[in-house]
Amino acid sequence: MSEIRVGTMIFFWRIALVIIGFLPLLLGYLHEYLMMTVYRYNPPGALGSGFIMLSGYAVIIIWFFAGVLSAKAFKSNKEPLLLLNAAGIFAAALVLVQMLVLAYFWNNFMGLLSQFFFLPFFSLHLVRLVFIMLSWLVPNFMLLLVFSSLFCLIFAFWLGFRYGKSRAA
Repeated sequence: MSEIRVGTMIFFWRIALVIIGFLPLLLGYLHEYLMMTVYRYNPPGALGSGFIMLSGYAVIIIWFFAGVLSAKAFKSNKEPLLLLNAAGIFAAALVLVQMLVLAYFWNNFMGLLSQFFFLPFFSLHLVRLVFIMLSWLVPNFMLLLVFSSLFCLIFAFWLGFRYGKSRAA
């Protein structure tokens, strides 16, 4: 392939990673919508409960496959890891500022978005396991949940990248 074509492919893959990085935010908004509409009048086993249970696992699987595909386009895992998790790192920083500096969540769009990003991970058993392992380090429940979720996303991407590199070799 020509040098221009490879550069263009990597440029579009960088943009795709940033866009995929916002997927948990969209799923978190859908969770909130389901909780405010469907679950308000129906029992927990009603329509939408499967979506809430499976969406967190779907994000972890998508992060794994993004790592596998990034292994073909990038030599190092640092750049795609940061591009894919930039939205999560920004949301975690917002939660950190809101919880530690202000001691309350903002009542505006940014305060909601920082919480919606991590909403799909509430039902993940993997996040709960990391949560239990780290609970002695961080006394705040929300911060612990946020950083456990972020750790699981980074770990899934890292595993996918390693798997992609091992298949290429």
